[in-house]
Amino acid sequence: MGAGIPSDLPFEDLCLAAHDRQRETGNAQILVLFDQGMSLSVRHLFQQDRAGSTDSAEESGKTGDTGRGLVAGRARLTVKGIDPDAERQPLWGELLDGGEPVFATLVEVCSLGKLAHPGLLYAMATGCDQIWIQAAQSPADRRLQLQELAMVEALGGAGRFVLFSHVDELREAAVQPPTASLQILPGITQDSSRWEIVRNCAQVLLPVGTTRVRLPDWSPYGRVTLTRESCDCCQACHWICPTGAISFAANGRGFDFTESKCIQCGLCVSACPQRALRLSPCMTLKPRITQPQRRDIAADPVT
Repeated sequence: MGAGIPSDLPFEDLCLAAHDRQRETGNAQILVLFDQGMSLSVRHLFQQDRAGSTDSAEESGKTGDTGRGLVAGRARLTVKGIDPDAERQPLWGELLDGGEPVFATLVEVCSLGKLAHPGLLYAMATGCDQIWIQAAQSPADRRLQLQELAMVEALGGAGRFVLFSHVDELREAAVQPPTASLQILPGITQDSSRWEIVRNCAQVLLPVGTTRVRLPDWSPYGRVTLTRESCDCCQACHWICPTGAISFAANGRGFDFTESKCIQCGLCVSACPQRALRLSPCMTLKPRITQPQRRDIAADPVT
């Protein structure tokens, strides 16, 4: 991991390198993710097409003088991050009929089911125009993978990833490669929470002017909606909230809610004896909601 970036971002170094390459060359960048079982097939697909070529991946991307196709460098992602000892030599594949080369970064991952949406969104927001992801084979991993990809779609990644089960599907995807679209780097530091990482990436990826995004029911982000007529200010929701997303004013009437802290665990809903609370999976793309938003229970509902 590079310095200053949270562990939720396993592709940090590769994504920043892709961003720099894109700025220097104008070429589209693809991140290819696969497991050990698919490694040999994918590597064969991206074989060098010129024997003895010693050009670096970056140099090939700059000059485009080693032939048409996909320029590729590869790395290996372990549970501790990118393996520094993995091979990163340039590879070429004759997958395109002409035009500007597309640079592909090949990453072997230890578990496809553990590829989480923050890392994928960060890759897209930073410099990867498209991500090609191998479909997980086990039912449990496939279910997790599809849930994470649903989150990616909702938060700005729709149309920017290809799910493949066989290398032939990569050949088909290469027929219409992505075009380069330089992204503005999301403002992320080592102090950024997972919520802030996702929100910042979504602000880069979603259309300008988007203020709120509805998310799947299983989303760990969202709001708590209060029915003020039902609330008796018992504060059970405040005491049970594990993240401190809910609090009350000193007079007991002001309901404070901080969306950036809410993980949609539902404990507050379960604890409320008046059934006055409801979860609303969503993400608000406004800086102000990192601070508590107060509503007087006697005057306004929390929405």
